[in-house]
Amino acid sequence: VTLVEADQILPREDREAADVVKEALLKEGVKILEGVYAEKVENDGEGLIKATLSDKSVIVGDRLLVAVGRRVDVSSLNLEAAGVDVENGRPKVDKALKTTNPRVYLAGDVAGGKQFTHVAGDDASRLVRTILFKMPSPKRDELAPHVTYCDPEIASVGLTEDEAKAAYGTIKTARWSFDENDRAQAEGRTEGFLKAITKP
Repeated sequence: VTLVEADQILPREDREAADVVKEALLKEGVKILEGVYAEKVENDGEGLIKATLSDKSVIVGDRLLVAVGRRVDVSSLNLEAAGVDVENGRPKVDKALKTTNPRVYLAGDVAGGKQFTHVAGDDASRLVRTILFKMPSPKRDELAPHVTYCDPEIASVGLTEDEAKAAYGTIKTARWSFDENDRAQAEGRTEGFLKAITKP
């Protein structure tokens, strides 16, 4: 398996956590090419797929999986007719997840912000509080938990270390290795760590 990534793998994750996953993939024999992208993909004439990369290297294989992200498409919904303003292809929402039509709220990817299942779930819980219980509960991507399903998994709540440094300048970081954790030891899965980041 060869993984081709135009940036670096897991670019939205904490770099230290992403490196744990990268190391695990490398140990499994996955070849990781970062900072390059496919310029051309074609059939080699013998039933194989040939990809020419931006650095002019060539990869040949029998399967190709293209995973280039996703984007919200609401173009067929005619939201303007419902009084929902759309800007750059995305419905406009405020921090309370309300659109320009006060009776229409949005949650998940279409509401903007981080595109993770757990963020969508957090949006939904915010809306229940706001709509049913009249307790304003604004969108809070910075506190919504998310998980990247890989092996090992990456789970986080809040800002990465780099994001926290950019936002607050001086931060404190506490770190515990999983090789000190009883459950990790019992399962024989001690790679990884827990990291807590705070303001001073």
